Amino acid sequence: MEPKGVNKSARAALANLLRECAVYLEQAADADVEAIVHGEMDLRISICGRRTSGRRVKPAVLSTEQIDEIVQSLKALQSRTDGENLLKQRAATRKSLEAVARHIDVSVRKSERVEDLRQRIVEGTIGFRLSSAAIRGRSASSSGPASKSH
Repeated sequence: MEPKGVNKSARAALANLLRECAVYLEQAADADVEAIVHGEMDLRISICGRRTSGRRVKPAVLSTEQIDEIVQSLKALQSRTDGENLLKQRAATRKSLEAVARHIDVSVRKSERVEDLRQRIVEGTIGFRLSSAAIRGRSASSSGPASKSH
């Protein structure tokens, strides 16, 4: 039974507030959490307006389905340039590129530039296939005349 004056939307808002507190605590530094637990710091909830203008919205991290679609698209492309363009459009951020790289088992280095990571992803999906096809093409053409001379 709900207390008088509390409706479902108010209950949902409070539940959302508690979820946000939980997320904050999960991401807080260990020292801060320990200080709160030991009473050295207080955890306070304040009411304030949200600013929407001038605030930069963080791009969402790619879902597993989106990463799969990007990888499949890369595998279907026939040029490195097309692959780089696809990644610039569909995985524009470092976090997105890192997610794609990990999905295809390309190592990720923190010191690496975004452009270098993008190129390594392209090499891991398109480049090696193009190089392999070029090598097979050369070896096939060179073995052709050799087999005719026998």
